[in-house]
Amino acid sequence: MIDYEKYAEFRTAKGMKDSDVSKKANIPQSTFSDWKKGKSRPKAEKMQKIAEVLEMDYAEFIGPVGKFSSYRPEKVQQSPEANSEITDEIIAFYRQYQALPPDLKNSVDSIIKSQRPKT
Repeated sequence: MIDYEKYAEFRTAKGMKDSDVSKKANIPQSTFSDWKKGKSRPKAEKMQKIAEVLEMDYAEFIGPVGKFSSYRPEKVQQSPEANSEITDEIIAFYRQYQALPPDLKNSVDSIIKSQRPKT
């Protein structure tokens, strides 16, 4: 599940505040306050609403930012056409990857690394 700091990066990149997201997603402001303080985390249905407000795919929103993510906070304001290289197949792979147990993720990581061209 996404941590508050990662959410805050995406939210800030969109030029929004917690109060903006709270209003648009119809989620109590206390949800964000508790999340920020580490008292709780929003449930899946609230995370889905937050992702929608931030105009993000839910799987991308809750997944890692990094080597397996096609989504970066600095690219939030790009048009959908800018991410047109993200196909349904890539998104399906990403979702399947996220469901793997850690040992299998490590195996997939090793395979991918071994296929990268040497620079």
